[in-house]
Amino acid sequence: MIYLHKILPLLVMPLSITLFIIVIGLVRKKPAYCWGALLFIYMCATPFVADHFFSWVESSGGRLSMTQVKKADAIVVLGGMAGTVQGKDSVYAEWSDPDRFFAGIELYKQKKAPYLIFNDGKLPWEKGESEGKIVSRQALAMGVDPRGILLTDPVQHTADEAKAVQALLKQNQQRIILVTSAFHMPRAQRVFEEQGFLVQPFPVDYKVGNEQRTFLDFFPKADALRTTEMGLRELVGRLYYSVR
Repeated sequence: MIYLHKILPLLVMPLSITLFIIVIGLVRKKPAYCWGALLFIYMCATPFVADHFFSWVESSGGRLSMTQVKKADAIVVLGGMAGTVQGKDSVYAEWSDPDRFFAGIELYKQKKAPYLIFNDGKLPWEKGESEGKIVSRQALAMGVDPRGILLTDPVQHTADEAKAVQALLKQNQQRIILVTSAFHMPRAQRVFEEQGFLVQPFPVDYKVGNEQRTFLDFFPKADALRTTEMGLRELVGRLYYSVR
């Protein structure tokens, strides 16, 4: 099932759409289709379009200060923060997007909740230690009380995470502070609320900064195309959870 979750969004990514339109244009001998496909991929790959689009996707009211966060029963930090790389003699852990981790640690140290929950995520094709064990060990190294760290059963996607957290907490522990990337927060919040949690969102890991726009933003870049694809993938995920 996880493979289906990963494959289906690829069908509506800019590169797939571009190739599809070009093939139709060649088969039907319609040069306008090919030119339209090139214009489409160019727009998706410009920072100007990509950043405006992704800024809309991740809009969640902006980053909160610690003083704005109310106390809860648990802090839930969703996965996607760390992974493993193959070294010469072993597999090593490395960070990818650590903002969620550090936000969770800060919330815990500010005594916003007595428990810090990490999801033990690991996909079938990933090698080495699971992410949950990596970040739990790092939290211990940063002085978090071992009794305050909870680790879920293995999970593969957001719905799994919500169910796994529910299995950890008691019925009267439903108030959670949910920490995840800003673009992922609307979907994650909805999934956790469907499991009966009272969710206080704490979005972090904003991908679009407040840099000044220049003429360079109209030149195509691979990073911009990746940003557009990330936004589209998130919208596909929201649509899936809305109709499932």
